[in-house]
This record gives sequence, C-alpha cells and structure tokens, in this order.
Amino acid sequence: DQLMALTLSDDHAVQERTWFDAQPWDKTPAALRRRLTVGEVEAAGSALVRFVGIEAYEAAGGVVRRDLFDDEQSRFLSDPALLDRLATEKLEALAATVRDEGWKWVEARLSVDSMALRQFAPCAHTNRKPTAAEQEELDALDRRAAELEQQAQALDDAPEWSPDEAEMIDLEEQDIAARRKAIHEALKTWTPEQRTHAGVIVTIGRDGDVEVMRGLVRDEDCKAIAAAVRSKGAKE
Repeated sequence: DQLMALTLSDDHAVQERTWFDAQPWDKTPAALRRRLTVGEVEAAGSALVRFVGIEAYEAAGGVVRRDLFDDEQSRFLSDPALLDRLATEKLEALAATVRDEGWKWVEARLSVDSMALRQFAPCAHTNRKPTAAEQEELDALDRRAAELEQQAQALDDAPEWSPDEAEMIDLEEQDIAARRKAIHEALKTWTPEQRTHAGVIVTIGRDGDVEVMRGLVRDEDCKAIAAAVRSKGAKE
C-alpha cells in the first residue's frame, strides 16, 4: 500500500524524498499520499471540481493525477489556480444573465460563508404561485421523498442492510431537498423598485451546483432606504 501510494508521482527523486524525509511513524499510505499531493485539489468531495467538471479542466490544459491502485480511482488536480479561473469564468457568465434582471449589483463569488452573508439584509419579497409545471414537479418530489422514507425505514427494520444502499437513499434525498429549494427560490419576486437597491450573489453550493442568492441589501443601501422612507413620511 505504501508503494502504491508513492506511484502517485512518476519522479523517482520525489518518491525517495517523500519516503526518506518522512518520520517512521508518518509513513502510512494516507500520509504519503498527502505529502505527494500537497497544494493539489482532490476531486472527491470538492464542490469546485464538480462545478467546473474534470473534462473542462483537462480541456483547458489542467493536469489530473490518478491513483490507479485506488478502488475509487482517486483524482488530484495539480493546478488549483486554473480550477479557480475556470470556475470564476463560468460563474461570471451565469452572473451576466442575472444582471439583465435589473438588480443594483450582481457579484460572482467562488464561496460564501455565513459571516459574509451577515453583511447583507434580506429585501422583502412576495411569492408568486407555482406554474403548473413547477407544481407538478413539487408533487413528484414529494411522492419520491415518501418512497425513499419507506425504503429507509425498511433498511432500519432489516436484520442486515447495505451501507451503499443507505448512502444512495441519502444522496437522492439531498438532491430532492436541493431541487425543492431551487423551485421555492424561483417563486420569490421583487418589484423593479426593490431591485434598484438590492443585489445578487452568484456562487457555488456545497454540492457543486450554482446557487443564486437574490434580494440582498447592503448596509449603506439599508440606510438610504430608511432615509427615503422617513423623507416620504415627512412630506405626507
């Protein structure tokens, strides 16, 4: 297993340095693999990789190292800067379509955490009724979610069950939740006037899907809105 981990590099000098520079207690296959791939992006579990796509990354000249001895065929992307650039370009293209909606500002960000979102206040909105197609999809998602819940219960009650089957159920439930969220987000509406003081962040969700956060109001715009309301009230 240690030798197979070292084959992630085809440079003998790198292999030897990785082996001999490591402490005796730090020569597990996982530790050797980490040393050989430092600064690289492991495809498994990376939302950024799922968003860009391995094929698009390689087409742009990116190098992918594969652990051919790993059952999962682990892949490591050697050029994080290229990956970031491709993701940014893809997000910017998506943001360009959102700008046509009339928002005050639209930003493309590779990631957004809860701390960053605290800089904004939500803009009031109303919800339109789902279209026939949207309602039909929501109903289908509800039916499938109920079926998955029954399957999960059957697994819990079974004397033996497959972890792979449980994982498949969990992954599909996550997909259903993400699709429901996307539909409900699409039902939100804002007036043209509201859009003139609110904005949008286009980013990448944790599952590698594009996430569009509409109706965000910056602090300075909140103050301007409050001042306008006070001025309007004084005139009336």
